[in-house]
Formats: sequence, C-alpha cells, structure tokens
Amino acid sequence: MTSGHLPDLRRHISPNHSNIPIEDLVVVINTKSRQFERQAINWCMREGVEFHVTESDGTPGTGKNSLFEVFLASDNDYMVQIDGDDFLTPHGVWLYRHLAQTESPP
Repeated sequence: MTSGHLPDLRRHISPNHSNIPIEDLVVVINTKSRQFERQAINWCMREGVEFHVTESDGTPGTGKNSLFEVFLASDNDYMVQIDGDDFLTPHGVWLYRHLAQTESPP
C-alpha cells in the first residue's frame, strides 16, 4: 500500500532493496494526491505490476480496509502488507515465500 513517494514504491522491485518478483507484487494506491496517483499508475503499468486504486479519505484505517478488500477479492492465499514508507529485506521476502510453502503456514 502506498501513499506518496515514488522512490519508496520503486524500491520494492529493486535488487538493492526488497527485490520482490513482479509476479508477487500487488500495489494498492491509496492517496489523496492525484499527481502521485498518476505517477504510481504509470510506474506500475511500465513495470507490469498489478495495481489497484482505492478511494482515500486520508485516514490509515480506510486505506488498510481497502487493502483487505482487494486481497479478499483476489485468488491469493496470503499477503504481507507493506506500508508505503516500509520495505522488506531480500531475506524477509525469502522468509515469507518459504513460510507460504510450509505444510501449515501461520
């Protein structure tokens, strides 16, 4: 889920940061800034990243609820929410992928 800084969004696929495979990344754009919304949409389209734009009222709760709605409407079994100003380390990405493949994931 992202809300305002394009470099923060780009680092999720960067080999120097998270290095999340494109096919595993879904971006939920929840922002009041129409300029950032356009930038994020353009970036996702250029990179081939699945994205969803949700209505923002400026509160974190509404953004998180819209993220859950996108997840529940998907065919994904698991998700890891990463706020726009956070990122996973490559080991964190590996760990979550590994946990999802275990017999009884948490």
